Amino acid sequence: MIPVFDAEDYLEATLASVLEQEGVELDVVVVDDGSRDGTPDLLERYADRVRLVRIENSGGPSRPRNVGVEHARGDLVALFDADDLMLPGKLARATEVLAGHPDVGMLCTDFRVIDAEGVLLEESLLSEYRKFRNCLEPTDDPTVHRMPAGDAWRHLLRTNFVGTSSVVARRDVLTAVGGFNESYKNADDIDMWIRIARAGHDLVFVDEIHHAYRRLATGVTARGALRSKSKIAVYEENRAHATDPEDRELIAMKLRSLWCGYGWALRRDGRRQEAVQAYQNARREGEGWRAQLGLLRSRLGI
Repeated sequence: MIPVFDAEDYLEATLASVLEQEGVELDVVVVDDGSRDGTPDLLERYADRVRLVRIENSGGPSRPRNVGVEHARGDLVALFDADDLMLPGKLARATEVLAGHPDVGMLCTDFRVIDAEGVLLEESLLSEYRKFRNCLEPTDDPTVHRMPAGDAWRHLLRTNFVGTSSVVARRDVLTAVGGFNESYKNADDIDMWIRIARAGHDLVFVDEIHHAYRRLATGVTARGALRSKSKIAVYEENRAHATDPEDRELIAMKLRSLWCGYGWALRRDGRRQEAVQAYQNARREGEGWRAQLGLLRSRLGI
C-alpha cells in the first residue's frame, strides 16, 4: 500500500521496485492524496498493474494510509512510502517470517538511507540504535527477533526505531487498533506502532536491510521541531497508560524536550505568543532554565 502526494520525481522508481518483487502474490494499492503535479498522469500508465484510489488532499499521510488499508484484500499489509525503494525479496521474506510467527502483530526491519539522487548516505540506519536491541528475544533464525509488546511500547516511547516502509502488518491488527489517527498531520506512524504494542501485540524485528529510505529536504521529517505538536499529543495520550513511575518520568522528560523544541520553532517563525504558551507547558512538565530562557526571549522578541 503506497500513499502518494506530488511524488512524480521518485514514484516511478518506487513502483518499479515494488512491482519487481517475486515469490508473493502482489496486490499494489496506490492512494493518490490529491496530487497537483504529474503524479496522476504517471499513475495512469500503471493502471493495469496497480489498483489506484484517488481522494481529495487530506494534508497528511494518515488518511491515505487508512484508505489503502480499507482497500487491501490480503491478510498482510506492507506499508510503503512513495519515494522509497524496496529491495528484492523484501515481501517474500516478510511473508515467510510472519507465517512462522502467527501471533505477532507486525514486522519491521533495518534499512539504508539514500539522498534525492539515490546516493548512499547510511548503509544501516539502525546499526547505532542499541537500546531497543537489549529486549529482543532470539528465535531459530539468527536475524529474526521477537519484541514483547510491553518492551516494544516502552522502547518506542524512547525512540522510533520503526521505519514506515519496513513495516508489514496484519490487516486485522491495523483495523482493530483504530487505524491511523487522522487528526495527526505527522507522527501518525509512531502513534500506530505504539498503539499496536499497547494493545498487547508482540513485534518481530528482522535485522536485515530491506528497503532504502530516501531522505529529502522537502519531506515530512524535514519540518523539524514544528512537527512536535503531533508528537506531544502522542505522549500525552500514552501518559494515561503509564503506571510505572519510570515510564511516567520518561514521558515527562520527552514532553519537556518537545515543548521546548516546539517553542523554539514557533519563536523562530515569529509566533511569539504561541511560543510563550509552549515554554509555559514545558515549565509545567518540570523544565527549568531552558523554558525560562525561551520565555524571556519570546516575550522580548529576541
